[in-house]
Amino acid sequence: MHNLLRFLKLNQTLLLFILIEGLSIGLLVQNNNYQANKIMKFCTQYTSPIYNYKNFLANYFSLKEQNDYLITENAKLHTLLDRSKQYIDSTVVSNKEFKYLAAKVINNSVNKRNNFLTLNKGSKNGIKKGMGIVTNQGAIGIVHSVSKNYALVISLLHNKSAVGIFLKKKHAYWNSKMGGI
Repeated sequence: MHNLLRFLKLNQTLLLFILIEGLSIGLLVQNNNYQANKIMKFCTQYTSPIYNYKNFLANYFSLKEQNDYLITENAKLHTLLDRSKQYIDSTVVSNKEFKYLAAKVINNSVNKRNNFLTLNKGSKNGIKKGMGIVTNQGAIGIVHSVSKNYALVISLLHNKSAVGIFLKKKHAYWNSKMGGI
């Protein structure tokens, strides 16, 4: 305890400088979108490999669950393939070509006001800013920024995300927006 107090007393000006510098960078990022985006992209570039490695280890230890999931999905796809041979649903958007890319979520947040996901695919895989992200359970977000190997996605749980909705029966359009937690 004595050594800790001695260390604090000897380095009080340095610690005060670091504290004030941290507060000023925090205020800069909070109030300026350009700097916030640059810092977010910079941080994503260096933290994403760490998340990727963490996700790799977690996936290695959960291979059985993933195998069971793939078996279930394979059965669903065979069912859909058989159904598509029988009829074509006219309500599906026609004349649209969509390219589906497989990617893994290596980091995500769901309990914050501004939720993001990090994908293990980037610009070299064809990911671009503004692309929609969907899973077998529906839409989950929109690509916010892209680096060479990773993409940062704004979740639909993000405070500023909005989704266009169309009600077929009433021919009505509107935007749905998440209010935050």
